[in-house]
Amino acid sequence: MTLTYPTLLGSGVKYISASGTYVFRLTVSDGVLSNHVNKTVICSFTDTVYTITASASVGGTITPTGAVSVLKSQSSLFMLTPGPGYCVSNIVVDGTSVGIADQYTFTYVQTNHTIAAVFQQRPPLQITTFNMAEGSLDLDWLSVANDNYVIERITNMVDGVTWTAVEANILATPPVTHRSIAVDDGLNQGFYRIRKTGQ
Repeated sequence: MTLTYPTLLGSGVKYISASGTYVFRLTVSDGVLSNHVNKTVICSFTDTVYTITASASVGGTITPTGAVSVLKSQSSLFMLTPGPGYCVSNIVVDGTSVGIADQYTFTYVQTNHTIAAVFQQRPPLQITTFNMAEGSLDLDWLSVANDNYVIERITNMVDGVTWTAVEANILATPPVTHRSIAVDDGLNQGFYRIRKTGQ
């Protein structure tokens, strides 16, 4: 007599991974005659859940925060938001620095984790080099990661002061960002300023 491997009735599937009630067809044979019997099986599975503990220093928030439950092998995204006058200075995952960013994703989670968002007060914008010579304006300034800057020049001083962007959307390259601007026959000479976008 032989006993064939049972399969899910009407599907041919031999393996299941979700909780529920299933009907299997069991086949018994002595080599000459076969008999089929349907059997109902109730299966219950418990998913493995891990915890990611998220925290933030003074000066900003991390979302989500606290004890965050994540199913095994799933991913979880965390967003960092600095408060006014602050910037992200570090992200620490499981006790190790992973750099500066505005978000962090745990992928294929297989254990518990911790994540800490560290913020610091934004330092004042400081120009380290301002040199206008030989047809160009060279600028260097202390910059903060993930910041965007704009360089502007005064183009009108008759009816108030009008600042016009010479170059916008300059992504910071900490610790010092450099730009060189062409000055054509004195047309672009004048008053310049650098500011962080949004300020």
